[in-house]
This record gives sequence, structure tokens and C-alpha cells, in this order.
Amino acid sequence: RMYVPKLQAVKNIVAHPERFNTELPLIENHPYFQTVDITRDIDVSLVASLAGVREQDFRELNPSLHKPIILAAGMPQILLPWDNAQVFRKNLEAYTEGQYASWTVWSVPTTMSVSAAAQRVGMNEADLRSVNQIPPRMLIK
Repeated sequence: RMYVPKLQAVKNIVAHPERFNTELPLIENHPYFQTVDITRDIDVSLVASLAGVREQDFRELNPSLHKPIILAAGMPQILLPWDNAQVFRKNLEAYTEGQYASWTVWSVPTTMSVSAAAQRVGMNEADLRSVNQIPPRMLIK
């Protein structure tokens, strides 16, 4: 019963701020988040820097991104705060500093051991296991 008068007071202030000698801040009429299309493979760290957000905040908005790269074929959209989505689009168009993704997808031609796959792509076996979450003693297909 105590929250009803408080809600009524807030309603009155919002409806007539001049009566209460108050100036309310302008709030834009748009959602807080916006989906952004991803058309090419790109590093998560690059997306965060182009959008002007911390990588940790970006991952909290996009919890399904566990790997260091966003694959456009597997994750065609990401979620960003409204203002940062505009910044990301503008910065992505202007980005000319090199490659977008430092990782790539490689399909194993046959079943092979992780050590053989790591040697073939020139990578450390532990790093390959870590990035792809491959348990010990498991072959990859």
C-alpha cells in the first residue's frame, strides 16, 4: 500500500514537471539495444574496440560468443547498445588497418589426432585444444 502514493507522485512529476520546479532529461524514444548484422568473420576484440565498448561488456551482451572470433555464417547478428551500434557501423566502414579475423575455420579432411591437426596448421596443440574445447584423448573429425 506504500508504493501507490509513490507511483502517483512520479506520474504527477512526469506529467507536469514545471509545477514541481523540475526539468526532466530528454530520453530518446528507441530501444536500449540494437542488433547489428555481421557479414564477415571478425575478431571479438576488434568488434568491441570498433564499437567503443569493453570486451567484457560485449561478451555479457552476447553470451553465446565463447570463441575469440565471430563467424558470420554461424552468428550473423550481434547485440550492441544503441549508440555504440551506430559507432560500430561507422568505424567498420572506415576500418582499413588489415584483416578482420586473426582466426579461421579449418575443416579436417579425415579423422586425425589433435597433435597432427595442430602440426598441420602450425599451431600449439594446447592452444588448439583450448580454443576448440577439445577434451584429452579425443580425435577430431
